[in-house]
Amino acid sequence: METVGEALDIASLLAETERCHADVLFLDWGLAAEQPERVVAALRRRRPDLRIIALSSRPEDRRAAATAGIDQFVSKNAFSEELLAALRGLDRSQRPTQHET
Repeated sequence: METVGEALDIASLLAETERCHADVLFLDWGLAAEQPERVVAALRRRRPDLRIIALSSRPEDRRAAATAGIDQFVSKNAFSEELLAALRGLDRSQRPTQHET
């Protein structure tokens, strides 16, 4: 696994997504919180093959993330094994799927 990009806001996220051609995006759900459906839709238009794992310290964000169409949801408080399980789940899952943490 290799980190190929990083973004601090939505505009740079969309630009980095097109520039770096990553397979998986770890999305800090707080970054998308104002309009998560629009953010995920914009990502899907640019990169329909991109798998998205939403990360949040708020468990109540799981529902909004699922509604927006992310592939996996992991709590920021989760153990590393749970994050690895979410990554492995991307190989086995059809989009969208939720990882219960």
